[in-house]
Amino acid sequence: MHEISLAEDIRRIAEGVLAGRPFKRVVRVRLKIGPLSGVNVDSLRFAMGIVAEGTPLDGVELDVDCLPLQLSCQECATVFEPKEFEFTCPACGSTRIKVISGDEMDVENIEIEE
Repeated sequence: MHEISLAEDIRRIAEGVLAGRPFKRVVRVRLKIGPLSGVNVDSLRFAMGIVAEGTPLDGVELDVDCLPLQLSCQECATVFEPKEFEFTCPACGSTRIKVISGDEMDVENIEIEE
C-alpha cells in the first residue's frame, strides 16, 4: 500500500514548511488528487492517521479535492474528459493523447492552529 509512504511524505512536507514557526498543531491539509495518481483516498486517510500519531499532525483532517481527468488530442487539439478511461479522441478518433490534468497528487494548503 503506497498510501503509507504518501502519508509520510505529507507529514514531512508539513513539518518542513512549519519548521521554526510557532504553532500548536496542523489542523487540515488540503490535497489535489487526480484519478491517474493511483491514490485511494480512504486508504490515504487511514495511513495519515497512523503516521501522524504523536506528531503535530495528530488528528489532522485531509481535505481532498478530486480533480477530473482531462486529456488533449495531439492531432486536432480537442480537450476532453474521457469516459471509463477511454483514451481516444471523441472528435477525430486519434489515440495520440496528452494528459492535461488528472495525474496530480499535490499538497495545496496547510492549515494550522496557533
